[in-house]
Amino acid sequence: MKHTHVIFFLVLLLIGAPTLRADDLKVGGFWLLDVQVISIADGRIVFQAGRGSEVVKPLSEIEGVRLTDHPAYERAVGLLEQGQAAEAATLLDDVFTKAAAPWARAFVGSTRWRAHARAGDAFQTVKAYTDLEEKRVH
Repeated sequence: MKHTHVIFFLVLLLIGAPTLRADDLKVGGFWLLDVQVISIADGRIVFQAGRGSEVVKPLSEIEGVRLTDHPAYERAVGLLEQGQAAEAATLLDDVFTKAAAPWARAFVGSTRWRAHARAGDAFQTVKAYTDLEEKRVH
């Protein structure tokens, strides 16, 4: 019986491991390191910071995001800022398909359709936007 509890605990850790990964958010000019985003909805982001305190902020206050599981997102944002929208869009397409968490798909997806729009690709812009609608993560 004791071994069953240990195995159950280990399985829970393994299943929960992807959700325990931390990301970084830039708020008020400062990076908050190792936060865990819980959700994005209704123009707000909910995350745990520090010792597990839950924080709710308007999305408009989020100045930057570093996705631990998707370092290509930050590279794509840099390319976009440098005016290399087509290259950024290609990277973002890949990150969008790999992002598992709905909130991560929302962040990546909203940047993705803007990158395609800046690149002048109307078809891919519409596709990227409809991908957000289909996943209901906008």
